[in-house]
Amino acid sequence: MCMEDIRLGRETITRITNVTMGTADAILIGNEPRRKSLIICQPSNGSVQLLPRSTASGTVGFDLAPGMAPIILTVEHHGSLVTDEWHGLADAGAPIVTFIESLLIHGTEKQLNVVPTSS
Repeated sequence: MCMEDIRLGRETITRITNVTMGTADAILIGNEPRRKSLIICQPSNGSVQLLPRSTASGTVGFDLAPGMAPIILTVEHHGSLVTDEWHGLADAGAPIVTFIESLLIHGTEKQLNVVPTSS
C-alpha cells in the first residue's frame, strides 16, 4: 500500500478483531501492509499496555483503560505505526480489546463489507 492508494480512494473493507489479553506480552494483531487505519478500543475492564513492533511491559507502551478515548491511527498521520504488528499485556485479569481495521480490498474481497474475527 502507498499514499497513492489513499489519494485514489481505493475501496476498503472493515475487519473487527476482539482479543482477550493476558498478563504476559503477546502479539495482538499482526503486521498488515493493506491496513490504512486502525482503531484500538478501550478494554472491557482493567488497564492494558500496547506497543507496536516491540514487547510491551507494565512501564512501556500506550496505556489504555475503560473510560479512555480509543487510539485512532491513520497511515496519513502515523505512517507505519498503522501497518505494524501490535503487542500488549493486561495489568490483571483477561480484558477484551477490540481492534477495528480499515483494509485496502483485494479483488476477491469486493463482495465483503465486514470481516469479523476473534483471537
